[in-house]
Amino acid sequence: MLPNGQISYPLVVHKFYTKQPLIMPTTPSAPSNHEPVLLDKVVELLEIKSGDVVVDGTLGLGGHAKRFAELVGEEGRVVGFDLDGANLQLAQRNLRKFEGRVTFVNDSYDKIDHYLKALKLPPYNKVLLDLGVSSPHFDDAERGFSFRKAGPLDMRFDKRLNVTAEKILHKATQEQLENILRNFGEVANFRKTARKIVEERNAKRFTSTTNFVTRIESVLPKQTQNKVLAQIFQALRIAVNDELNVLQRGVHNLWTNLSVNGFIAIISYHSLEDRLVKQYFAPKLKSCICPSSLLKCECRAKPEAFAVTKRVVVPTKEEEDANPRSRSAKLRVYQKLM
Repeated sequence: MLPNGQISYPLVVHKFYTKQPLIMPTTPSAPSNHEPVLLDKVVELLEIKSGDVVVDGTLGLGGHAKRFAELVGEEGRVVGFDLDGANLQLAQRNLRKFEGRVTFVNDSYDKIDHYLKALKLPPYNKVLLDLGVSSPHFDDAERGFSFRKAGPLDMRFDKRLNVTAEKILHKATQEQLENILRNFGEVANFRKTARKIVEERNAKRFTSTTNFVTRIESVLPKQTQNKVLAQIFQALRIAVNDELNVLQRGVHNLWTNLSVNGFIAIISYHSLEDRLVKQYFAPKLKSCICPSSLLKCECRAKPEAFAVTKRVVVPTKEEEDANPRSRSAKLRVYQKLM
């Protein structure tokens, strides 16, 4: 895995009650009525109510946050994190009527510790992480997230980041590329694909997403080519944005600062994310941590968490039909007991 470049994020916080003008992006425009994934289930299982303080760690276009802001009322608060400045501006537009109730943070949710102090936030009792890539990222060819559209090999959520997919493809060793494809994309023929990438880049630089696809597709199985390309692009995106490390740190930091009896909801979209979530909470659900060799419990430990969702919650057929990108969504919700 390639190390992400270390950058220093400035404190960039936008609030409606500041005098800072809202600068709307010229591209892409996004509909404000886009229905977020599993919205009703998230609201139901998080038990959002008046006066709650909700952290939306992946604000996107503000779809979930809009419902949160309606439900928490004037006494509550919603804090939305998003690395993408363009998405944040769209969310500001979509949530404009909740002036003074929503705080926008142009940074990653794993830095919640810093912003709790910097913004002097009240203790929060509800958290949402919707780990899916937002529609504008896939729809805007200039972001480079889709293998179906010609665009730069970028894939950054945060334009301040100095690592891009192009840099990884041209600077990573073959072994590093193999690890990225295998560990982040679960690509079956990762060795052959990595070798092909190195052969092609040695001949000529990759110039775009479609140029990259055209030059490696000969080593991909024809019957599952689109699936494998999606896995390859997922792997590169995760490497560029250090997504799994951010998820590990973020879940830990958000859980640590969550109020007792509070809830955290996490929507994942692939097995790597879901596995990390399950692994983090598994020991917290146990009431006994004694060695298995003991015949009876001596630790008297109590569980730290309660699994509100005994099984993952998935979208209904109706939601999948209305929003095909929701098909792989899996929702897990946990309550903090101590």
